[in-house]
Amino acid sequence: MSVTKGIGITERGDAGLDFSWVKKVDNYLFNILITKNLNDEFIGLVKSRSNIIVHATITGYSGSKLEPNVPKPDWSFCQLGKLIKSGFPLNRIVLRVDPIFTTDKGVETSVKIMQQGVDMRIPRIRFSFIDTHYRHLQCRFNVAKIEIPPKPTKTQQDTLYGFISKNPYTTFESCAEGLKLDRGCISPYDFGLFELKPDVKDVNGQQRKNCKCLACKVELLNRKMRCPHQCLYCYWRD
Repeated sequence: MSVTKGIGITERGDAGLDFSWVKKVDNYLFNILITKNLNDEFIGLVKSRSNIIVHATITGYSGSKLEPNVPKPDWSFCQLGKLIKSGFPLNRIVLRVDPIFTTDKGVETSVKIMQQGVDMRIPRIRFSFIDTHYRHLQCRFNVAKIEIPPKPTKTQQDTLYGFISKNPYTTFESCAEGLKLDRGCISPYDFGLFELKPDVKDVNGQQRKNCKCLACKVELLNRKMRCPHQCLYCYWRD
């Protein structure tokens, strides 16, 4: 089957806080819903839908200056378990560790989150290192008196890749990092989950450098501002 309609995605905000996607998802072959807030209302809305992939973002930084209003990891993993128990297919759940804060402690925190995902048998784990090249992000970090994180060191990369190599039964994929593990948020793999054949002639190419998303993705959310989570690294201007 060839693609005749776009694929919905929620990159502009949080699908667990902004439910404007609900009336739109039936217009697309399938949809990627990205959220840091796996609340009961969200679970109730997705558990019986057959055209949804959930990207559950858990970083381990909740309650800090980086993520002041994001739920704690323990609650998020509990809710992730509730989503699985609701009958939502495990192969349509992705643990998203995004971003990885590029300090030794930040990488260790991210690996601990990944380990919890492995322990829960989440089949796919996505990751991306923090990107602070936007000037307004640098200003936020300066105001918060947090040193702007550098590129990951070899030691930090070795810590991450060492963990990945020890877990061969989990699929690890990176987001726009220029690595062999790079896979688009919307990829041929996702089409395969729904037994669909994608048109792979065009890659999105309109967002981050090295983005490998197929060109068919369509944003489901309308807001153009930071969501109530108020993450310091959010790319939206204040």
